[in-house]
Amino acid sequence: MLPVLIGIGEQFGVSGVDIAQASILGEETVGFPISPMTGSFYLLVGLAGVDIGRHIRHLIGWAWAASLVMLAVAVLTGAVPLWAA
Repeated sequence: MLPVLIGIGEQFGVSGVDIAQASILGEETVGFPISPMTGSFYLLVGLAGVDIGRHIRHLIGWAWAASLVMLAVAVLTGAVPLWAA
């Protein structure tokens, strides 16, 4: 999926490195653990024995908070620039 996103982003002047860094930020918070688009999600909730809807409702707030903290740290350290140089 990343090559497609990079191709689209480069058409709008966004570098592939910036897109890759941004996509890594949310992968383990808002991405994999609560996305029913991945097979491992079904394995996770199946092994844990929890309801999918309940899992997503419980985790979504925490996932967004963790993503915002990671984004803030990435901006403060310069890993994700606020504007292109």
